Amino acid sequence: SLEAAAGDLGALVHRVGRDAVRVAVVSLMRRLGDEFVLGETIGDALRRAERETRAAAGTLLFSYDMLGEAARTASDAAAYKEAYREAIEAAGRSRFGDGPPGISVKLSALDPRFEPGRRASLVEPEAALVRSV
Repeated sequence: SLEAAAGDLGALVHRVGRDAVRVAVVSLMRRLGDEFVLGETIGDALRRAERETRAAAGTLLFSYDMLGEAARTASDAAAYKEAYREAIEAAGRSRFGDGPPGISVKLSALDPRFEPGRRASLVEPEAALVRSV
């Protein structure tokens, strides 16, 4: 339970000290991030994925997600569409792994007025963008 975990953490802090626990938590967060975040750019991520695929004898499949995007303005949406187009093209040129990589596209990044109820009206125009690449 959450209460038990909080109690365990409190006991650990009491036993080894706040600074030691802070260093350990930061280190664990970095390791976890390295496990799931392959790079800050699609190019960085593709290079790391290729290295990891070679090391695993080609038994890996990747899907890429651009973190943190949500369009607030039409200009934001246009910039995100271009970033998605570039990422899709770069991933499409990659030739490693057990199949083509995936790119997660967030509709909230492609329309500043995105609302879940309008999803159906947004899917086709954005699907056309993906197909054009």
